[in-house]
Amino acid sequence: MKLTDAQVIEMLSKQLQVVEAERDSVKLENQKLEMALQRKTECCRLAVEKILENVDRVGELKKINIDLQKKMHEKNVCIKEKNKEIEALKGEKKAMSKEKNVLAEELRTKKMRMIDVENNDSKTENLEKELAEMTAEAERLQKTFEYQLLWMEGWTTIQGDLIGKVLSGHNVVLTAREQRVQELEQELKRAKDVLTQREIEWDYWKLDNKYEMEAMRNRLNKIISQS
Repeated sequence: MKLTDAQVIEMLSKQLQVVEAERDSVKLENQKLEMALQRKTECCRLAVEKILENVDRVGELKKINIDLQKKMHEKNVCIKEKNKEIEALKGEKKAMSKEKNVLAEELRTKKMRMIDVENNDSKTENLEKELAEMTAEAERLQKTFEYQLLWMEGWTTIQGDLIGKVLSGHNVVLTAREQRVQELEQELKRAKDVLTQREIEWDYWKLDNKYEMEAMRNRLNKIISQS
């Protein structure tokens, strides 16, 4: 049965509509894939920016840690100097002890002299007053050096503990930041792998779509030539 020209044109029009519908569907799918690819690309870009910010922050924390270590070294030098001062004070304390023993010996000597001059009330009273002043002065010097020694030892201990706690806290923060950067780097690698896989799938899909469109054109040309 031979088709009329009108029937052939109508059949070709319907087939052309089908082809155009498929073409529009393919275009729409392409647009969706391009938008998805753009979103993935934007997510990867934001992730990279975040990682770079964290890397910069880790660099700042490392610099702060280096500064703290320098300060701690300076404090250790200061502590060593204070320890030297403490040792010097201990030496002075020993000297004061020796001086105190000398004063005690002089006190005993003066007491012996007081026995010899106990008939002289005025001279005895002056000697007792002088001995009391010497004893009070020796005790005052002894307490002063003991107080200075205790103060220096307490100051050195407090400074050492404080520096240790501050440096320990910064080391913990730095370790956590470095671990977070490593996690973000792994996440970025996974995102790049997914993006690469999507691009490969997209290339294959475009190639398949190209072959399919070419086949549809060939069928259409064949139908037209047969009619």
